[in-house]
Amino acid sequence: MNNARNRAAFARSVMSPRVLVVDGDAMTLKALIGMLAQRGYEVETASTGQQASAMLRDGLFDVMILDPDVPDAMYSPPLEQALDGCRDLLLVVLSKDYSLASAVTAARFRAAEFLLKDPDPEITAESVGAALARHARPLRERLLLRVLEEALDVLHAAGPGQPTAEPIAPRHILHVPPLWLNQRERVVLIDEDFEHAQHLTPGETEVLLALMQHPGQVLTMGELGRALTGVPVEEHSVRSAVTHLIHRLRSKLEQDPAHPHLIRTIRGVGYLYQPKGHAGGGDVIAEMETTNAVTGSPA
Repeated sequence: MNNARNRAAFARSVMSPRVLVVDGDAMTLKALIGMLAQRGYEVETASTGQQASAMLRDGLFDVMILDPDVPDAMYSPPLEQALDGCRDLLLVVLSKDYSLASAVTAARFRAAEFLLKDPDPEITAESVGAALARHARPLRERLLLRVLEEALDVLHAAGPGQPTAEPIAPRHILHVPPLWLNQRERVVLIDEDFEHAQHLTPGETEVLLALMQHPGQVLTMGELGRALTGVPVEEHSVRSAVTHLIHRLRSKLEQDPAHPHLIRTIRGVGYLYQPKGHAGGGDVIAEMETTNAVTGSPA
């Protein structure tokens, strides 16, 4: 990826609208997730107003589907503040009835749609799908603007009259060959394979970011746990979570997850990201892996 056109292609690879569903009803949630996934949306969920507020601040969403009956959503200053910071967000309020409180919530949060839940969750999901279809054009325009922003980041970084033939990445894009990581969109791709860009969870993004920021260096469970949580942690308390995230990253990035080449295990120590063409320390890594395997140190 070495010019503005390719950078825009990277942005284009994340052209799936992102939806935050805030609902505590398991059956409705399942139906909504299934419907949205079938229509090409990327879906994340929250079960409280506080959780939704944090996710809106930390992530970039195009749509939020909100059940005003979830805990602390009706009169939530944090949620209102988070929504104020997402002026382009398409909000769909999904209520069990046309109560005054629900109507006030919809008006206060400037909802584009106010829908009633049906006793059949599948019918509710179809109703939401139809509502989103009515707003397809502004959603598409929002996604196209995202593409333009990526290209403009490159041009602004280059400066007036400067060529953009060399890789110039915006701050939220990290390039350590062969991986490109878009931290804001939580998308990673290998080399220039835009068609197979992988979407990451917040946890996967944090762990991969930490590894890519220290290429060829071993990061311990504690260091990866700190990257994941933002605070110092005991290794034993995060070992299971980190191991699970590494497994998921390998399933998305490695040609053969059982024999990884990008994210290496240093038994008894931690993990490292092995960038393309980075041969330095390879013999030491192999020796550490062999030594720990012989001594039976845990992964």
